[in-house]
Amino acid sequence: MKTKHIFWFLFVLVIGILTYHEINRKKLYRNYNITTGRIVKYESWKMRRVEFLIDNLELEENASMEIPFPSCGDNISSNINKLKQLKFPVIYSKANKMNHEILIYRKQYEKIGLEVPDSLNSLVDELSNCFNQKK
Repeated sequence: MKTKHIFWFLFVLVIGILTYHEINRKKLYRNYNITTGRIVKYESWKMRRVEFLIDNLELEENASMEIPFPSCGDNISSNINKLKQLKFPVIYSKANKMNHEILIYRKQYEKIGLEVPDSLNSLVDELSNCFNQKK
């Protein structure tokens, strides 16, 4: 009986965390400020994510964003030296500066109606190809 309760507790906890993150993402896309930032690190051993610095925003640690699919991580990994040299648009919540995203995929730009800068266009297209592969 206790095992069943533990399972349901963990299930509800996970659903709650996922819901919280989705609500934050929706808030971010409705009410944001925009600045620039640059990728400083790609990490793939624990989870796939990029770490980035955000211009004009003081945070206690590097900002980070999870990468959705292994193929997306492969694209970032193979382009990491080029990515580190470029500045990308970054959006962050007006209400919570810890809620932020670096815009490296075309669908992120489309969500907020922002044009991809010409200097990033081909690279954003290349990085966005991973959504077609979804490995």
